[in-house]
Amino acid sequence: VMEALDNLSHFSRAFYEQTRGKMAVSIFLSSMALMCLAYVSIYGGMSDSANNVKNVYVGYHDDSMEKSQEALAAGFGFGAFIFFIAFAVFIAAAVYISPAFCGSPNENLMISHPANVEQGDMLQNCASEYPTNPVHKL
Repeated sequence: VMEALDNLSHFSRAFYEQTRGKMAVSIFLSSMALMCLAYVSIYGGMSDSANNVKNVYVGYHDDSMEKSQEALAAGFGFGAFIFFIAFAVFIAAAVYISPAFCGSPNENLMISHPANVEQGDMLQNCASEYPTNPVHKL
């Protein structure tokens, strides 16, 4: 692969590096989604634990412990819900950014077999008339 990268034109090399960057961002977003899923599990377990502890304090003269456990259960439950929403957003963003899932045909080609891709070829080979994230010349 390294020999093929040395022979790429300037535009193709920039396109290849951009595709690699998008793949790295997609992997990072996927790992963030998995972290959020772990927090969903943790917060869900803490909510369930606070709910179980609340039942121990039922019938006591002072119901402040029962109310505090209710508040903990509700707070951890809400936290689990928010982390699940974050999980869904991170997964959607990872799929949207990924050149493997939502990339142009040239991005799919660049992931496995780097080759020279010229700007005219990009417009002819893409499914739409707009290539994803065109390289801007400064």
